[in-house]
Amino acid sequence: SSSPFAQPRIERVQENLFVMRGAVGRRLPRGNRATEPVIARLDALRISRELKRQGWPDAVLWLTVADPRLRARFPHARLVYDCMDPAFEPGQQTRHDRQLGRLVRRAELVFASAQALREDVVRLGGRDVAMLPNAADPGALLGDPHRAQAWRQRLVDDESRPVIGYLGTMDWRFDHHFVMRLAQSNPEAVIVLAGRLNQDRKADLGPLLALPNVVSTGQLGYDDGYAVASIFDLGLVPFFTGPVNDRVNSVKTFMYLQFGVPVLSTEVAESVANPYVVTARGDEDLGAIIATMLATTGGAFATERQAFASTNTWQDRAAEAHTALADRGIWGTV
Repeated sequence: SSSPFAQPRIERVQENLFVMRGAVGRRLPRGNRATEPVIARLDALRISRELKRQGWPDAVLWLTVADPRLRARFPHARLVYDCMDPAFEPGQQTRHDRQLGRLVRRAELVFASAQALREDVVRLGGRDVAMLPNAADPGALLGDPHRAQAWRQRLVDDESRPVIGYLGTMDWRFDHHFVMRLAQSNPEAVIVLAGRLNQDRKADLGPLLALPNVVSTGQLGYDDGYAVASIFDLGLVPFFTGPVNDRVNSVKTFMYLQFGVPVLSTEVAESVANPYVVTARGDEDLGAIIATMLATTGGAFATERQAFASTNTWQDRAAEAHTALADRGIWGTV
């Protein structure tokens, strides 16, 4: 809410899901150290009063943003911190570590989505850290086959050509050099880049997009994104190697495996650790690597990949999180 005097209100979205609106009385100020503690206390009083009015005197705060000011709004709640992502801007690493440390040292339980993030949390003083990687969305398999076929007809000029695809944003993490070498060494394949191309990467990706076997869809919505991914014969995770991307457990890996296709990645840590992902460097023979991988599409190979993805869904992660919380007495069993 824009008003510092707004009262929070709780709305029921579904049977066991509620949304609190107006919980933070004003936009969190940047650098306003004088007013922030006062505003935090006012917000905390309002939130506490509303929770009690709803009959919820006890609360567990599951926080996913490394911002201690949000914690200040729930001073009496038991804290669980979900370390999902690294500091994506290298220049913010020191500040990010300082704020993350303040939170994980106070948290009863910290979840980490990647092994390198777990190591960061332990280094910063986290007492109890559990792994909670990303996962597959079962909804991806429920898409409209007619939508997928329409995309295939739009993107692929010859049904006999293999489709090698990437679904995601093309931002600073996207290794265009790797994809350029892959496209050049596999001229018989159609390379589909599905997703938004950030403005600051257009110059870098210009030569790649000019190749005759590379097509780009532009930004896609949820349904179209899954429809395009469903036509891939091989999925790509082409991120620059380095400390930031080593801390990313890629959701797209699980999505590709859900469709049963082989996955090729650069040598980022979470891909190296996944037995269902092939990793390579840009200076390797990507033509030979791709040929070997495409020979594993379909059949028992696809079934094995899909079986892995089917036991690593968001429902599985929710169950794992619930068990971790219940085992520690943070909330009760169901």
